[in-house]
Amino acid sequence: MANLLTPLLQFLLSGLDLALLYLRRCLFQILASAPLPHHVSFILDGNRRYARKYDLPPGDAHQTGFRNLVRILRYCAELGLPCVSIFAFSIDNFRRTPHEIATLMSLFREKLLALRDDIALLNDAGIRIHFIGDISLLDQDIRDLVLHLAEETKGNDRLDLLLCIAYSTRYEMVRGARGACEEVTVADVEREMYLTGYPEPDLLVRTSGEWRMSNFVQWQSGGCMLHSPGCLWPELSLRHLVSAVVRFQRGRDYLRDARSKIWFYDRCYFKRA
Repeated sequence: MANLLTPLLQFLLSGLDLALLYLRRCLFQILASAPLPHHVSFILDGNRRYARKYDLPPGDAHQTGFRNLVRILRYCAELGLPCVSIFAFSIDNFRRTPHEIATLMSLFREKLLALRDDIALLNDAGIRIHFIGDISLLDQDIRDLVLHLAEETKGNDRLDLLLCIAYSTRYEMVRGARGACEEVTVADVEREMYLTGYPEPDLLVRTSGEWRMSNFVQWQSGGCMLHSPGCLWPELSLRHLVSAVVRFQRGRDYLRDARSKIWFYDRCYFKRA
C-alpha cells in the first residue's frame, strides 16, 4: 500500500506546485499592470532573533535565511524587477564574535561555491551579480569566487543583483569623497560611489519591524519608500513582498515628488551637474 501511496503523493505535490506557480504568475501580471520599482533593497534583519525564537544555533538560522533569500530573489525575477540590492554583511559586522564571523564567512564560501558550480542557473535566469563593498577585507578564496561570479555573469541583463558585503554607507561616502577630493559637486562625489550607474532604490524592505537604516544606502535612499514588516528575515514570504510592492505603487506619486525636490535642492545648493 505504501508503495502505491508514495507516487500518488508525489503526483499531488507536483500538481500543487504547478498550481501555485500559475497563481503566482497571475498575481505578478496584475502587479505589473502598475509601475514597479526599478530598484528594491533588502536589509536582512532578524536571523539571530530567529535562532533565539526557535532555539536554533546561529549558523542554522543563517542557513534558513539564505534559503529564504534565494526564494525571494526568484520572486523578484519572476515579477520583473530590474535591480535588487541585498545588505548581506556590514563592515560593522566584523565587530561580532570571531566564531559568528567565521560561521558567516563559511556560509558565504559554501554558497558562492554552489553558485559557481551552478552558474548555468544564473545565466538562464539572466541574473548579473555585482559585489558592492570592500572585498579586500574578505578571505582570498572568497575574493576569488566573488570576482569569478561577477565575470561569469557580466553578460546577463534581466536582473542586476547587488550583493553588499563588507559595506556601509559611511565607508562608501568616505571612499567617494576621497575619489573626488578636488571636486565639490554632488555629481562628482556620486561618480565615485559604489552604486554609481545603478538606479537609486525606490523601495527598501527591512524585516523585524525595525525602521533603522543601519548604515545602508543612505546616500541613495532620500526619495525611497521604507517598508518594515514585523516578520524576521527567514519568515519573509511572497505575501510580504507583494504587500511592499503594492504599498510602493500606492505612494509612487508622493515619492516621485519627494525625489524631485531632493534633486532640485541638490542643483540649487550643491551645483549638481
